[in-house]
Amino acid sequence: MKRKNVFKILCLAIAALFLSCTKKNQLAEYESIKLLGIQGNRLHQVVYDYDIENPDFFESKVDLISLYVLSNDFEKAWEYLKRAEFLENKSISKEYLCNYYGLKASILLKQKKFDESLSCCRKAMSIKKIGAKYGFLEGQILFAMGDKEMAFHSLDKVFKNNRDNASLEDKKLYSILLAEKQKYEESISLLNHLFEEGEYFYGLGQMTSNVYEKKGMIFESIVSACLDYEYASCFFENDNRQFLRNLQALKIKYEGKPEAPEVNRAIGFITASIKNIGNVEDLKETDPLICRYLKIKNKVLSNTIDTGDLEALLSLKSSFEKFPSYHYLVAECVKKQNLNIKPTECYESILNISSKNKYSDYARSGIGKQLGFNESDSKKILSFSEIKRIVERLNLEKDKEALDLICKLFSLPDNKYVFFAEEYIKRNIRNENALKELRERYTSTTGKIRERLDYVINQ
Repeated sequence: MKRKNVFKILCLAIAALFLSCTKKNQLAEYESIKLLGIQGNRLHQVVYDYDIENPDFFESKVDLISLYVLSNDFEKAWEYLKRAEFLENKSISKEYLCNYYGLKASILLKQKKFDESLSCCRKAMSIKKIGAKYGFLEGQILFAMGDKEMAFHSLDKVFKNNRDNASLEDKKLYSILLAEKQKYEESISLLNHLFEEGEYFYGLGQMTSNVYEKKGMIFESIVSACLDYEYASCFFENDNRQFLRNLQALKIKYEGKPEAPEVNRAIGFITASIKNIGNVEDLKETDPLICRYLKIKNKVLSNTIDTGDLEALLSLKSSFEKFPSYHYLVAECVKKQNLNIKPTECYESILNISSKNKYSDYARSGIGKQLGFNESDSKKILSFSEIKRIVERLNLEKDKEALDLICKLFSLPDNKYVFFAEEYIKRNIRNENALKELRERYTSTTGKIRERLDYVINQ
C-alpha cells in the first residue's frame, strides 16, 4: 500500500475517533443539563432550550417527543418526530434510538397505522439488551390488529422475562388474554396484584368479578363488583335502593341452585354494609380485600369501631389510597378514637385525588378548622397538588376559573398553602396569556390579593 494511502486512512481514522469522542462528550453534557432540569423541576424547558441551541441533536428531539406524549400533546409529539426522522443517522446513543422507534410505534398505533407501528416496534426490539421492553408494545399492536393469539404469545414471553417494565395497560390486556385462555388463576393473581399494589382503575372490580365468575367463585365475583361501586360513590350519588333491588334479583336467580349459599352470603354482606346495620358477619381469611374495607367502613359509619380498626384500615392503604372514602374513614377513625393526631394528611389526600368529590368540602373544612378559619374561608383552601394542577391548566391556556381559585386562596390570612402557591406560581407560570391575566388581576384588586400577585409578578 502506498504511503500516501496509509496516511489518508490514518487521518480518516483519527477524524472518526475525534468525532466519536466529541459526540460522546456532547451526550454527557446533555445528560448533565437534563439532570439539573429534573432537580429544578424544569426538565421540559431545559430540553427545549437545548434543542433550540442544537438543532442537529437527535437525542433532545427524542426526549421532547417523550415529554409531549406524556402530556398527551400528540400534535407536538408528531412535529418533533418528523424533525427527528431527518437526524436518525446522527444518533449517538443506542438507547435513544431504541426509544425513538418505540415512541414512533406508539404514536403510529394511536393513529391506527398498525403495520407501520409494528415495523417500528420491531426495530426497537431488535436493539439488543435495551429493546426487549418493547415486547409489551408489540402485544398491544397485535391485539389492536385483531391477532389475539400472537398478542398473547408476545405478552406471555415478555412478562416472563421483563415484567417490571409492564405498564398498567399491558397488565390489563394480559389479564384479559389469560382469562380467555382459561388461565383463571393467573389472571386473578395479576388483577389482585394490581389492586394490592395501588394500581386501581375504574373497571378493575368488574374485570375481577368476571374472571371469578368464570372460575365458579360466586361470592368473590359478587363482592368484587362492589369495588367499582364504592369508587364511583366517591364522585357520584349512587342509587343504593336500585343496587339493592338488583342484588335481590340476583338472589332470586340463584334460588335453589348449588351456588345459592354463596350468593346469599355475598348479598347479606353487601346489604348490611350499604345499610350500615352494624354487625357484619365474620370474614374468611381468603375473602377479597373489599370485604375487609366495607366491614370497617360499616363500623366507622355506625359508630361501633374498636381499637384495632384504625390499624386494620391503615394496612389497606396501598390498595385503597385512590379512594377519597378511604382517607375520610381514616380521618373519622382518628377523630372518633380521640387520638392526639391531626388528620391533615387525610384531608390533603382527598383533595389530591380530585378537587371535586363527595369528601372535598369535608377535607377543606377539616384543614380550615386546624388553621382557625371559618367555613366560608375554609372553602378557599387549595392543597399543594391542586395548586400544581391549576398551574398546569394555566400553562396550557388562559383559564378564568383557575385564576379565580388562586385569587380566592390569596385572599386568606398567611398559611402554608398561600406561601406554597406564591412560590410555585412565580417559578412555573410560562403562558403569556395567563401572565397577562395575572397582571390585569393585579391592577384591579386590592389588599392581600394585590400584595401576593405583586410578589408573584413583579418581585
